[in-house]
Amino acid sequence: MNEPYIVKISDSDAMMFGCEADERVSEFVAKFDGWEYESEFERISYLLGTDVFIEVASEESLNEGALRAQIPNEKALDADGGTTFLSLREWDGKEHWRVRASDEILRAISEDEDGGAAYLLLSPRHIAAEELRNAFEGRAPQEFARIIEALEAKYDCKDRMLCYVVCYFTPKGKEGMRTDFGVQI
Repeated sequence: MNEPYIVKISDSDAMMFGCEADERVSEFVAKFDGWEYESEFERISYLLGTDVFIEVASEESLNEGALRAQIPNEKALDADGGTTFLSLREWDGKEHWRVRASDEILRAISEDEDGGAAYLLLSPRHIAAEELRNAFEGRAPQEFARIIEALEAKYDCKDRMLCYVVCYFTPKGKEGMRTDFGVQI
C-alpha cells in the first residue's frame, strides 16, 4: 500500500504523493536531492521542468515493463480505448512512476494547453489519499508548511516530508520545451 497516487486538492491543483518505502520513490528522492530551488512558499521547492516533469500518456505509449501505481475507485479517462496515466519522468525517457489519471485530475492540473504544475509530496510514511485530500483541499500554498508539519507529527516522521512543484506538460507544452530549451527525448 506504499504506491504513489494523486488527488485533486483544488479547482486548479493536484497533489501527487509518494512514500519513500516504495523503492521507486526512494530512488527518486536520492537522485533529485539538492536539485530543487526555493519557492516563495515555505517548505515547497521547485523541480525544474528541464530535469523532471509530469506528462499525460496512454498505457500503450508507456514502456510495457514499467511499474504501474493505480488509484483505486477513480474513473479513468480513456484515450484511444486505453487508460490514461500521469507519468513522472525525465527527458531521457526514464520513468519514475505513473498514476492513473481521472478526467477531474487532468482538468485540475491543466489550466491551459501548454500545461501547468502539480504538487509532489514525498514522505517516509504512507498517508491515505482521503486524509491528504482533507488536509490540503481548498488550502492556499502559504498554508502547506503548517499542514505538512502537522502530518509529520501525526505520522512520527523523523525525516522531513518533501514538497515540490513539478511541471505538468501537455503534448503542446512538451514540444515547446523541446523548442525553447533544446531538451531531447
